[in-house]
Amino acid sequence: MRYKFCHQLKNNIFFANNEIIHCCAGSESIAPKFRSNYFGEIFSGEELIKEKVEAQNRAKSGMLPFSSCKNCFSYEENDWDDDCLIKDISISHWTACNCNCFYCYSAKDKEYFNSRKPYDLLPVLENIKSVISPDCKVRFIGGDVAMLKEFDDLIKFFSDLGVKDFYVPTSGIKFLNVLENLLSKGLARAIISLDTGDRETYKKIKQVDCFEKVVENMQKYVAAAKVGGAVFEAKYIIIPNVNDTFEQVQKWLDLCVSMGIKNVGMDFETNYLVNCPDKIPDNAVKLEEFVEKIASENGMKYCRFTYLSQLVHGLENGLYRFAGENEV
Repeated sequence: MRYKFCHQLKNNIFFANNEIIHCCAGSESIAPKFRSNYFGEIFSGEELIKEKVEAQNRAKSGMLPFSSCKNCFSYEENDWDDDCLIKDISISHWTACNCNCFYCYSAKDKEYFNSRKPYDLLPVLENIKSVISPDCKVRFIGGDVAMLKEFDDLIKFFSDLGVKDFYVPTSGIKFLNVLENLLSKGLARAIISLDTGDRETYKKIKQVDCFEKVVENMQKYVAAAKVGGAVFEAKYIIIPNVNDTFEQVQKWLDLCVSMGIKNVGMDFETNYLVNCPDKIPDNAVKLEEFVEKIASENGMKYCRFTYLSQLVHGLENGLYRFAGENEV
């Protein structure tokens, strides 16, 4: 049946700090929620699937499943089946991180977020494993996985279910043997967001002096990914007034080429997108076009990440505006 719906509402679950949401395409504050004020309480897989089926039925009848679906790039017309098994799990319930990106929400109170104890996720997953598809993709997108106590055990849990697709962003500051092992077996897509190609800009953004260490660890992951045919991806978050120049992007691309990286991607800084929707840098889209061109010339694959996708979609439908459009 053809109608407008969303693959995230249909098959995803997102474990956030103290809530569970169906979708993370937009702001977490307005995202469709499965549980609010959540601290690890057990629920059944049937409860989760029931709510997804209800959302799908609303979409079938021509209604918006949730108010936040309006103008979302993920809400699209397609031929949808009725399979609502969980095929994409995002784990973001921990906040500790070994770097301190100034734009991150945790930078406002680093001591608190690095000491905050997340709820135990393994018992929750054990109780809903009957509705998790073996074809599931598992994404770790909270703090840094090097500081998630359950990380190794979660990898084992999902591996035992037959999961073969792990998405693991990391700061790269601490080398992770379990991630190297996943890459060498072709089971992971690992991402490191340097956001620059030089040490000084890295220090300004991350507020730690670890550029050389991260580059060294990236080289090890690149080697492991080559062995297993896995994906190691270098990411660049466009941060207005910090790294949104062609010179900065070129430095980053040159570094990626020198390391033999075959996958690159770009995103846009989330808080700026939310707080300055009518002040989008005029060159934001041109920077992406530049990266796509250079990537193609060097045999690299390019990926557009979520918030840059939302930006491009929003520019097309009037949700966002370039700063230059405000000038009289």
